[in-house]
Amino acid sequence: GIVRKPRVLLAVVDSGLDSEVDSKVDAQFGVDAASRAGPGLAKAGRLAAALGARLEAYACRWPALALARGRGATRAKAGAIAAREAELAALVRATVPPGVRTGVAVEFSHPRDTATLRHVRRVDADLVVLDSHFH
Repeated sequence: GIVRKPRVLLAVVDSGLDSEVDSKVDAQFGVDAASRAGPGLAKAGRLAAALGARLEAYACRWPALALARGRGATRAKAGAIAAREAELAALVRATVPPGVRTGVAVEFSHPRDTATLRHVRRVDADLVVLDSHFH
């Protein structure tokens, strides 16, 4: 069959966005947020650069806040997602080569694998790079 170059790469990021505590500790001690990113995001960035593809960085979280209900909870969720998207965008800027077209998305959903597959279809990703837990 005909093989075409990927147009959209999806990097599923599972590390580097752990909590507000991490962000505060990083700021207090001058830790670069990129040092918390797993190797998958950097690898996906290099692949996207080499292939001329767009890179979408995606994280699916399931915090206790996801269970909250009501108008106040909706605002809190939106604020938490916006904060995580800003963190993910910072990780992307710090780890992805310049010139790569990028996007970020964070959602609170469960189960994570189902949410991730929905996002793959939504962005029409040609290739998915999963970041695993690392030490």
